[in-house]
Amino acid sequence: MVWHSIELENLTPYIWTTGPVLITKSETEQIIGQDTLYYTLKNHKTLINLTHAADVYVQLFETTSTSDNNNKQQQIEIGKSVFVKQQIDSHIKIQNTKSESIRLLVKQSKVCGEITNYSLEPKHNLVQDITSNDIRSIINQVHALEWELELNAKQTTDITYKRVVHKRIK
Repeated sequence: MVWHSIELENLTPYIWTTGPVLITKSETEQIIGQDTLYYTLKNHKTLINLTHAADVYVQLFETTSTSDNNNKQQQIEIGKSVFVKQQIDSHIKIQNTKSESIRLLVKQSKVCGEITNYSLEPKHNLVQDITSNDIRSIINQVHALEWELELNAKQTTDITYKRVVHKRIK
């Protein structure tokens, strides 16, 4: 989902706790949007969503190359579970239909696998800690990815990358 958002930086000497926030236009006090302001540390930034961006389109396409399930070299056994490697080609298509330039933050969370071959290196690639007993998160890295980019008016761009995941077959 694409949002028009504003970024706020907490420059106060205090943390901001979670609560409702109302965004207004200062000259007219017209309400622009309402959202939840989440816990924000001092000197840190947070995003406030204003409205859905009907003029910016983002699509994710993924294709999987299948592995031969009978190939024992590709199989990994953990306990009673058997996994095979699969390569997934990911393609994010972004289209700005506005007649003006925009700054865009693309976030993708819970991306599993070993990621390579970025067409655009992410600004952040955080490998998440394993906090569950879900065997998929133990055998596959879990990433939170962020790209920040500028798109000109009427511009379309693509972000591509490859990832290798271990898929449970048994």
